[in-house]
Amino acid sequence: MNYTIKQIEDGIIAALAPVTVANGGPVRTLGSYEGQFDETVDAKNQFMVICPAVLVTYLGSSLEPDGAPLFTRVLRFAALHGSANLKSETDRRNDVYTLLDSVRPLLNSNTLGLDISPLLLERETVIATGKHLTIYSAEYKTSFVEDADQY
Repeated sequence: MNYTIKQIEDGIIAALAPVTVANGGPVRTLGSYEGQFDETVDAKNQFMVICPAVLVTYLGSSLEPDGAPLFTRVLRFAALHGSANLKSETDRRNDVYTLLDSVRPLLNSNTLGLDISPLLLERETVIATGKHLTIYSAEYKTSFVEDADQY
């Protein structure tokens, strides 16, 4: 079965619902990454409103032949974890570590209810750390067999 990038991204976001404030978790903002962190760097008060945040973005795909008309699509997504704790950079970093620890068991080995390979955590890395905002990325990959004849 073929899936869209949006279907998988939406599945990732749905799988992360337990970490939201509404469900007793620490995350104030959960959704697709649409430049929110770029905006917050210039607007100190805005990042205070959206953080702590986990925002999901598609990183890209690779395609591997799997016997025409089939191919395996390998997709990579990042969950961007952001904190704007004003106490210190250490507190922001610790907040992000808590977010990473909360998200990891929800995503790693999860198929999102789709016929895809389980999400696999590939790496966690710092994206930015500064006076007001700390962001780390957790990158996951999944794959599925795609049928070119279904287009």
